[in-house]
Amino acid sequence: MSKFKYTEHVPFRELIVEVEKVLRVAGIPSVLWDTCLLSTYGVPVHMEIDAAIQALRDVGFSDGQDVPFRCKWQEKKKEEMTRSAPWPAHWFHLHSLPWTPDQEFPEDTYNRMQRGSMHRDLCLHRKSEALWALPDLSLEDPAPDDPNYMLATDPRLPEDRPGFGRGRFTVPGCRLQIPTPTRYTESLFLIVAREWEMLDRGEFWVVYLYYMSEYVYKVSMDEDFISPATLDPSLGKIWKAYLDDNLPVKEYNRKYIVPLREDLISKGALPETAFPWAMRHKEVRA
Repeated sequence: MSKFKYTEHVPFRELIVEVEKVLRVAGIPSVLWDTCLLSTYGVPVHMEIDAAIQALRDVGFSDGQDVPFRCKWQEKKKEEMTRSAPWPAHWFHLHSLPWTPDQEFPEDTYNRMQRGSMHRDLCLHRKSEALWALPDLSLEDPAPDDPNYMLATDPRLPEDRPGFGRGRFTVPGCRLQIPTPTRYTESLFLIVAREWEMLDRGEFWVVYLYYMSEYVYKVSMDEDFISPATLDPSLGKIWKAYLDDNLPVKEYNRKYIVPLREDLISKGALPETAFPWAMRHKEVRA
């Protein structure tokens, strides 16, 4: 069992490094996912969600319903979701940043404001719902030339730069794994194809594709690290067309996303959406 105990606020990056260690000690491989969101997402292997939940409970993470603050997951109902944004398999409440004398507000006012606002959560997602096309994770660190996963400390990742993301991790002892940019981009296309018949046309994930093209491909790192040539050929041509940006959105979707979805369905390679009630129409699969 891990020696770490979650009893107070821990800075974001230090916290998720500790979470990875807790899961590793419990024999559960995990991969960091979706760090641009306010919430922290980890993606344990599908069959090990229950073990991951227990391991985090054992070190002090709280997942109770009776909490003195607002939790967006408790205020929502999955059955009412109409957007393609991910819904966690489980979540834990995180401690808010404690009041300090240099705060703008008195301590009582600050604490009252914290109780009235949404707090951060540590969210667990099943790999089978987010990164199903990637191979299973391992407790071993990925090799430098691993095409699927890499360490979050990899020197090929960008450094922290004002106005951009935080870049690669510099927390001592960090062994966090992330999908390589190539595999993550492929996964985004697959998710967009899966959610294409939802009311929002998978808009949540389309935005992430935009981020990958504008900030990762064009700005943050060597384009050879995420060029169309590094993707699976069927997805590489879709990525190239996306980067070329020569087609209107509707025409691009008709020419690339719809055929991709139909091809995946015909091969039985496209999982069901987690929100079937939010589909535009009922599909009949052959």
